[in-house]
Amino acid sequence: MIEWRYGKLCLKGGLIGTTQFKHQESFWGKRYLMKSFQDEYKFGSSADLGVSCEYEWSNFIYTDFIVLNGEGYKNLQIGKGLQYGLGITTKPFKNLTLRVYASYNEYNKSETNEENDYKGTTNIAGFIGYEYNQLSIGAEYNYMKNTDFLYNKNKMGISVYTSIELKHNFNIFARYDYLYSNNDWDLENDLMNGLCGVEYKINKYIRISPNFRVIYKMNNKIVHPYFYLNMSFMI
Repeated sequence: MIEWRYGKLCLKGGLIGTTQFKHQESFWGKRYLMKSFQDEYKFGSSADLGVSCEYEWSNFIYTDFIVLNGEGYKNLQIGKGLQYGLGITTKPFKNLTLRVYASYNEYNKSETNEENDYKGTTNIAGFIGYEYNQLSIGAEYNYMKNTDFLYNKNKMGISVYTSIELKHNFNIFARYDYLYSNNDWDLENDLMNGLCGVEYKINKYIRISPNFRVIYKMNNKIVHPYFYLNMSFMI
């Protein structure tokens, strides 16, 4: 990756981190337990080949524009359609963050003769985050139109998460996800996902978290409970 900064302008190129959900992921802060909503349910990729431009207009508002390969870092193509994204982030108050983001992923019509069944994919997302002392709470809404370029196969969902910092390097957290599709076309993957637990930061490199999860699958109406013990090692 190449990065160039000048004043309030930042340009990046190469294999770069995408801007689609980086704010949500940073606010959630527990990727080692579960990825943020859009990453977890494949609304987009966390990295891709492309270029991005970020500009800080003032202390409380900045924008980002990105052009990507559109296939994610696992499939670095240059012959298909590109993905274009625009985000606006504002902090009207010290502890409050608001963000909207939209992207369009082109579909290469030459790949099929059934052009009426395939369209470009559109992603729209809204995020609100609030932090006060030891408390943080975030909420996001995500909408994906023409999933995998399939016409009128749309997916959407919400994610709400919170954490409270306690004494002695402990914090408690909870998260709720609701993912669904229009006309139940992807009912097999539609779900509600709940997560809660405790995290202990042994030091700045190691974290450990016992946590409990409940997944409710829409297709069979069955609740699946799980208990996890996760650890994170950072260098």
